[in-house]
Amino acid sequence: MAAHLHLRKELKANVARTKRESDGMLVDYDAQGAPIGIEFVAPSKMSLEKINSQLRSLDQDAASNDELWPLVNQTSRAAAATTPP
Repeated sequence: MAAHLHLRKELKANVARTKRESDGMLVDYDAQGAPIGIEFVAPSKMSLEKINSQLRSLDQDAASNDELWPLVNQTSRAAAATTPP
């Protein structure tokens, strides 16, 4: 499973290139080099801190736990599933 976070309000931005920025994250850029989205190819490896670190490196506002609830919740469930009782 993968997840995508749009960084722009308009969804018609065209991806000119994609760059692997960190483990499990790919950032899509437009033709002018502006980030337009982040793909999480390994959502179970994501944490709010890791995502916000990437957002800050792209000069984006940090996200709240509520904004990323489906992704952060998925991460918590995946960790719980691999932790022995």
